[in-house]
Amino acid sequence: MGLAAVLSCAVLGSLSLAVQRSTQPEPTAKAGAERSPWVMRLPAMQAVFVVMLGIGGVFGSMEIVTVGFASANGSRGASGLLLAIWGVSSLVSGLVYGALTIRIPLHRRFPLAVAAFALGLLPLTLAGDLLTLTPLLILAGVSMSWAMIIAIEVIQRVVPETSLTEGIAWSSGGTGFGMTLGSTAGGWVIDAFGADRGYIVPAAFGVLGLLIALISRRIIKAGCEPCA
Repeated sequence: MGLAAVLSCAVLGSLSLAVQRSTQPEPTAKAGAERSPWVMRLPAMQAVFVVMLGIGGVFGSMEIVTVGFASANGSRGASGLLLAIWGVSSLVSGLVYGALTIRIPLHRRFPLAVAAFALGLLPLTLAGDLLTLTPLLILAGVSMSWAMIIAIEVIQRVVPETSLTEGIAWSSGGTGFGMTLGSTAGGWVIDAFGADRGYIVPAAFGVLGLLIALISRRIIKAGCEPCA
C-alpha cells in the first residue's frame, strides 16, 4: 500500500509538472551555435555540487537512521510516519518560500539557507525516544526545501542559459552520490555504535554542506554578479 502511494504521488507530480507551460524556460540553443563550456569548470558550480552532495548525504542517511532509531525503540512501523512528518514539514516550508518576496541577495541567501538546514539537523543527535524525535524532525525539515530551492536558483544564475539542464543534472548527480554515501555511512554507524548515535551522520553531512557554502561565498557572489 505504501509503495503504491509513493508511486501514485510520483506519477501525479511528474504529470502535473509536465503540463506546465507558463513557467518553462524558452529554448535558447540555436543550430550551429557554439557549444557552452563544461559547467563543472565553473568554480561556483563546483561549490554547489559539493553542497548538494552534503544535502544528498543527509537524505540518504536520514532514511536509514530513522528506521534504525524507530526499530531500536520498538516501533519500526512508525519509521514511515516519522519520515513523512520530516518530508511534509519541508513541503510546507517550500510552499511558503515560493509565496514570499525575499530581497536578500542570492549569494547571501544561499549560505544562510544551508546554515539553517545544517543547524536544524544538530538537535536530532539529542533525541532520546520517538516522542522527542518527532518535533526535532519537523525542525530539521523546515529549512530543507529552502536550501535545495536556493541551490537551484544559484545554478540558474551561474551557468549559461544553454547549459541550465546540464547544471541541474550535475546538481541531481551530486545529490544522488551523496545519498549513496549517506546511506552507507548511516548503516555503518548504527551497526558499529548503535541507533542512538545514528543522527550524527546526517548532522555531519549538513555541516559539510555548510562549510563548503561558507568557504565558497566569494565564488558564489562572483558567479551571481554578472547576471544579477
